[in-house]
Amino acid sequence: MDKIKQEVAVYKAIDVVIKNQEDLQQADQVLTNVQDTLKKIKTEKDGIIKPIKESIDKIKEKYAPFEEQLEEVKAKIKAAKLAYNEYLEEAKAKLVERVDNGEIKAGTAINRIEKLGEVDGVRTIKSLQITDEKKVPREYFVLDLVKIRKDLLAGITVPGAEMVDKKIISS
Repeated sequence: MDKIKQEVAVYKAIDVVIKNQEDLQQADQVLTNVQDTLKKIKTEKDGIIKPIKESIDKIKEKYAPFEEQLEEVKAKIKAAKLAYNEYLEEAKAKLVERVDNGEIKAGTAINRIEKLGEVDGVRTIKSLQITDEKKVPREYFVLDLVKIRKDLLAGITVPGAEMVDKKIISS
């Protein structure tokens, strides 16, 4: 690790200015050395990370079936609680309606509503629902750049997109 720190410090101190072929050759040599150092770092890092990732994967694999089963149970319980909550809301609404119609007194309705109770943990949230995708403005759609690139490389015409040549320095 100390050797890598020293190499990085040396490379950071280099001021890259290319004015002639000799400078270009020196820059190429430094670039090669930097790439070699990056490979060393990757190899050392992978030697540490790979066994850790394998251990994590084994742990996930061991517990995944239990987690999936418990998530299913959790979903069933939540669905049952929401169904019961809906039943309670309908029953309370009917009692209020009966009060409005004069069938029962407000005090009686209040007592019955209190006896019905409520479901703990139920809350109302704002949830997005697309009612007509065709009417959603274009600004809300995201381009799939990977698919566009693959299609263009495969020779498929994609209106509004094209492949262009771009110069880069290879590693």
